[in-house]
Amino acid sequence: MGIGLFFIGDVLAQRLERVNLSEDGSQKITTVDKQPWDAGRSWRSCSWRAFVWAPTAHYFWGALETHITPRVAHLGHRGTAIKIAVDFATVSPPLFFSFLAWSKLWETSGDVRVTWAHASTTFPRALLAGYCFWLPLHFATYGLVPLRHRMVWVSMCSVGFGCLMSLVNQAGGRIAQ
Repeated sequence: MGIGLFFIGDVLAQRLERVNLSEDGSQKITTVDKQPWDAGRSWRSCSWRAFVWAPTAHYFWGALETHITPRVAHLGHRGTAIKIAVDFATVSPPLFFSFLAWSKLWETSGDVRVTWAHASTTFPRALLAGYCFWLPLHFATYGLVPLRHRMVWVSMCSVGFGCLMSLVNQAGGRIAQ
């Protein structure tokens, strides 16, 4: 389910990139921007979601829940804040970087230098965008949503996250060129 929703997010990102606003505020798609859907780009995004993010997140959330339970009386809402801080300080940066590297490595047929340059220059924007996206959602993830429902919850959030990462990744590629 999460992979399919991440796919929808990537397709949405590609569509958003092609839409421009005219001077009167209406949307228009110019002939230059009428590029076909990039199936390879979607495949790269979804394969990262399947092979990197899903297993990492699954085990990370299980371990985090074992060690920090916000429902324990002495932690309360601080437990949720601690979980978000631990997530942002440990698992999020490598996941965001891996998305950028994974996507570029497949796109460049294994050119490590181009991949490293792209991931390194795009990473700060991706990390900031990811933190801004996940911060409000993780208050629900860690504070309200029971562990057994987190995969479903985060999978639903994957539409927005897939769209965001796809947009940041593509913008980083244009800036690096």
